[in-house]
Amino acid sequence: VGADRVIMGAFQKIEDNIRITVRLINVSDGAVIGTADATNKYSNLFALEDAIALDVTEKLNIKVTDAERADLRKFTPANNINAFELVAKATNAFNARDNDGAIEFCKRALEIDQDYIQAYLLMGNLYEQLGNFEEARNHYKKAVQLSETSKDKNLILAASFGLGKLLTRIGQLEEGLKLQNKALDIAKSLN
Repeated sequence: VGADRVIMGAFQKIEDNIRITVRLINVSDGAVIGTADATNKYSNLFALEDAIALDVTEKLNIKVTDAERADLRKFTPANNINAFELVAKATNAFNARDNDGAIEFCKRALEIDQDYIQAYLLMGNLYEQLGNFEEARNHYKKAVQLSETSKDKNLILAASFGLGKLLTRIGQLEEGLKLQNKALDIAKSLN
């Protein structure tokens, strides 16, 4: 792979408590360079991940600016761990071609977290595959709206591309191509 160091980790979950432990390992000789661990409530998993990430960057002597720390803190895949788990289950159902199950998991996630962009994206994709283009459009539009509010370029890219692809498919070429070009411009800016 060409890496000088790798991170190996483990977690333990007992009831609502979780402990994450990571080891930073030198690839050339297998020596442990450093370890980091943190314990918290499972419902605070995202904060726990942030703490571990910051601890590892310090052990690697990577300077993290205040702005980067703020970016790290504001990124969470979901506002609620239960919604996150439901979308993970929806993704598994989708990959197993259980679209109805995936839709149900997404609906439950959105009942918990109405601003969960990834759930709207997955719902848009699911409904598009099922041929329910109106529902697909509604979910993709909501994903576009929320992603632009979040200012997360990766999410804006995914939402714009999803909606653009759908609109092109249903014959709304001008608007669809405009959104796909927007996604392409964002993708170029990320490289």
